[in-house]
Amino acid sequence: MTALGPTRRRHEGFTLVELLVTVAMIGLVFAAITAAFTVFIRNSDDLDDKLNASQNAQRLAIHLPPDAQSSQTAEASPAGLTCATRGDAVLALDWTDESTSASYRVEYTLDASTDELVRTACTGTSTDETVVGREIIAASATVTDPVVSITATSVDADAGTYDYTITGRKRT
Repeated sequence: MTALGPTRRRHEGFTLVELLVTVAMIGLVFAAITAAFTVFIRNSDDLDDKLNASQNAQRLAIHLPPDAQSSQTAEASPAGLTCATRGDAVLALDWTDESTSASYRVEYTLDASTDELVRTACTGTSTDETVVGREIIAASATVTDPVVSITATSVDADAGTYDYTITGRKRT
């Protein structure tokens, strides 16, 4: 006992109310983190689909403009394929190298069985095939001298379709 009254013992620890408030606050923080994580996961799937479609456009953009610039003749939806072994014809480009007299042909085809846009380059007996687009459900070409274009539609089950057009200019 002191002069002011009985001494109170101070108990170390937390009260039940303090513990309940803390648990409730932790629950709110975890709920917010879970919601943010869920949104991130959903958006990352959509972003992944858009990036895949964008990569298709980039792969086609790597090949079509130089092919078009080299070509002397271009034909949209040619009747027959001379070097491509698969798919339906979308575009054929031909040219002759004036310094070597070598003939070149590049054919772009849409293979419906694999949903791929394929570039096949032929020189004499040599053939080189490159996939320039995956998950492509439609592709068409237009030739309006000197402009050559391919429009492709990429599809994803979750994101829908993504259309893009890549253009090049023939040499004149």
